[in-house]
Amino acid sequence: METQKLIYKNIIAVLKDIGVIGKKTSDLPFQFRSIDDVVNALHPLFQKHGIFIVSEIIEQNTVTRNINEALLLWTTINVKFTFYAEDGSSVTSIMRGEAADDSDKGTSKCMSIALRNALTQMFLIPTGKPGAETPAPKPGGKEEDKRPWMSGALLKKLLERIEAGKKGIYERAEKGVKMKNEYKQKLKAAVKKASDSPPAEKTATKTVEK
Repeated sequence: METQKLIYKNIIAVLKDIGVIGKKTSDLPFQFRSIDDVVNALHPLFQKHGIFIVSEIIEQNTVTRNINEALLLWTTINVKFTFYAEDGSSVTSIMRGEAADDSDKGTSKCMSIALRNALTQMFLIPTGKPGAETPAPKPGGKEEDKRPWMSGALLKKLLERIEAGKKGIYERAEKGVKMKNEYKQKLKAAVKKASDSPPAEKTATKTVEK
C-alpha cells in the first residue's frame, strides 16, 4: 500500500485553518487584497503545518510599450510554484504574472502577482464570511451603498489622469467610490475640457543664421 503523501494532508490542514482575507479600500477606485495581506495570513499556517514553497520562472518576456505617452517595460512571466512537505512530497501550481514598470521592478511585480494568485486559488481564500448571504433590501427601500467616499488625494490623482488624456476615469470612479457633488462637478468639468481640447500640434522650429 502506497504511503499517503504528507503534502496533501498539510494543505488540507491549512484549508481548514485559513480565515477570511477581505479586500481593502485604497486611494484607487477599487478594492483589493495585496500580496502582503495574503502572505501575512498564510505564513504562520505554513509554519504550523510544515509547508514551504520553491518558485521557478519557466518563461519570461519583456517588451517596451508606449502607454499614455510614457515608455514602460511590460513584463509577463510564467512561474512554477512547488509546495513541499517535510517528507519531500510536493504539488505544483503554474501561474502567470503580468505588470508594467518604468524602471527595473517589472519582474518583482510579476512575481508578487503570480504568488498572490497561486496562494488564493490553491487555498480558496474567501474575501467574506463563507456561506454568508447578501441581505435582501427592505421592501420599498434601497440597498445600503457600501462604497467608500472619495478622498481629496484620490480626486487630485484622477484629475491628473484625465488631464494626461486617460479615458473612462469618471465612469470607473463612479462605480468604485461615493463622491461629493463638488467632486463630481470637478471631474465632469475636467473630462469636458479634455474632450474639447484639440490634440497638441508639434511646431517646427527654424534656426536662423546670423
